[in-house]
Amino acid sequence: MLLAPFTPMPHVLEKFIMLKEGSLTRPLDMFDLVFHLIPATLLAIRLIRMMRRQGRR
Repeated sequence: MLLAPFTPMPHVLEKFIMLKEGSLTRPLDMFDLVFHLIPATLLAIRLIRMMRRQGRR
C-alpha cells in the first residue's frame, strides 16, 4: 500500500513532493498521504515492540 501504484511514480512519493513544494493543500490529498503511511507506521511500531521484547529476555 505504501508504494502503490508503482508506475509512473509511487503515489506516496508524489504526495511527499507535493508536501515539500507546498502544493499539498486539499484535505483529500492530506488524507491520502496519511492513508498510505498507516501500514508502514503500524509495521514500524510492531517491529520496535518486538525488538524491545526480545531485549528483555
